Amino acid sequence: MNERSEAPRPLDGVGHDLRGPLATILGNAEVLRDGYHGGLTERQQRCVAAIERAGRTLLERLGDVLDFAAGERGALELDRAPVALGALLRGLEARCAEAALRAGVALEVAPFERPAVVLIDARRVERALAIVVERVLQAAASAGRVRMAASIAPAADVARIHVEALAAGDGPPSAAGPPSTAVWRGGARRGAEALGVALMDQILALHGGRVRVAREPGVHRVDVELPCAAQGGGPDGAVAGAQGGVG
Repeated sequence: MNERSEAPRPLDGVGHDLRGPLATILGNAEVLRDGYHGGLTERQQRCVAAIERAGRTLLERLGDVLDFAAGERGALELDRAPVALGALLRGLEARCAEAALRAGVALEVAPFERPAVVLIDARRVERALAIVVERVLQAAASAGRVRMAASIAPAADVARIHVEALAAGDGPPSAAGPPSTAVWRGGARRGAEALGVALMDQILALHGGRVRVAREPGVHRVDVELPCAAQGGGPDGAVAGAQGGVG
């Protein structure tokens, strides 16, 4: 065992130490929300909902910190399984629906029924993709719509998920230029945003994937590429085990 692996790691055990109190907070908020201690006024219901949202956000941020730290020291263990590309897209839509609602942006998903499969850690890849969608939602606040779609490269060995900000009509927003590479790679950003972008890059790289940022004038689109594991012979819902862990 080398000196680096033997050195104490301050984050060891932090997940358990922090998730316990957060679970208690969320559990008590759920008890209040469900009226076990009596009915709540409308204002109290809003307060409890805010506590639940903040608690879920903290749990997600904690997971990001621990995953990134593990990845930095080469200790992040991926739980890979075959996932149908169409199922991954639908799971991403469900995950990002609340964020789109808060941003006041319509989230559209183009149907994808080809039998393409990616071999991924579904939970972590979905988190990485959600970071992409959230960044595009921020840019689309004045555009009105964000569209997600999937495609397969002509050689059938690369799956692509496209996330694009669109105007209220049928074209790209005229005011939205291409997102800066510095912003996507952390650049001048700090805190949770910079961590999220770094984690996104790390997770995708561990899967042999990457992010491509469109640079055409007037286009705000991000494409995520992942290697295809296989292609079957039926609709994506028929791939054995492909939808496990997505949602």
